[in-house]
Amino acid sequence: LWITCGASLSPWSTHLSSEEYEPDAFALASNAQFKAFSQNLYGDPAKANPYHYGHLPEVTVLPDGTGRIAKHYCMGRISHELVQVMPDERTALMGDDATNGGLFMFVADRPRDLSSGTLYVATWKQTSGVGPGAGDIGWIRLGHASSAEIRALVDGGIRPGDIMDVKTSDPADASYTRIPFNGKFNWVKLKPGMEKAAAFLETHRYAALVGASTCFSKMEGTTVNAKDKIAYSALQNIQSSMVAGNAANVPGNGIS
Repeated sequence: LWITCGASLSPWSTHLSSEEYEPDAFALASNAQFKAFSQNLYGDPAKANPYHYGHLPEVTVLPDGTGRIAKHYCMGRISHELVQVMPDERTALMGDDATNGGLFMFVADRPRDLSSGTLYVATWKQTSGVGPGAGDIGWIRLGHASSAEIRALVDGGIRPGDIMDVKTSDPADASYTRIPFNGKFNWVKLKPGMEKAAAFLETHRYAALVGASTCFSKMEGTTVNAKDKIAYSALQNIQSSMVAGNAANVPGNGIS
C-alpha cells in the first residue's frame, strides 16, 4: 500500500482506506520517494508500477479473525482521503487531497459491492464569492469499469505513453490541450481509444481534459446527513488552485 490516509467505515462494516498522492507515472525519474518505496518493497528502485497505487483499498475482517483486502481500481486513481458511502449503499463521495483536485463520485453497480461501477467528476459553476462562496454542481461521467478489468490493464503492462502524450511546456501544437495539474500546467493529447484507461489510471488529467472543475485544493473530508439528504465534502483551506490569480487557478474552470 502507498501512503494510506483517512479511512471510513462502510455501511456493511468494512474499512474503506485510501492511497493519497498517487505517484505521477510521467515523472518517475524525479520521484525519489517512489524509487525508495520500490527499493524497500522489491529490492529494485525501478520495479514498482505507479499504476498499482493511488486506489481505494477495502479491508474486510472475517468472523474468525482473518481478513482480506481488495484495491478498487474502478474508483479512480486520485489522491484518495476518506470516502463516504451513501444510504443507498452504492453511491460513494470521495475526498481528493490534491492541488488541482476534483470532487469525485462513484456509483457501484450493486449495493455493498465496490468492485464495479461508474465514475463521475463534478463541475462547479460559481454563483457567489462572498464569504465561503456558493455555486452549482453538475456531473461528468468519466466511465464505467470493473476493478478486475483496470487491474488487468496494469498487470498487462500498459505504460503512460500508451494512454496519452503529456508535455510540461507548451508544445505550440493545437492538438494538445492545456490542463491544470498538481499546481502547474500540462499539455495533453489522448491516444485513440484510450478513454477508459485514462479515466481510471490518469484520472486527474482526464477529468481536467473533459472539462471538470479541477481547481479544488485538498478536499480531505466527506460525510452525509442522511436524514436531510445532504452530503458534505470538506476542504482543508482555500489556497493555491482555489485563489484567483494563482498559477494553479484556471479562469473559467469554476472557482475564482
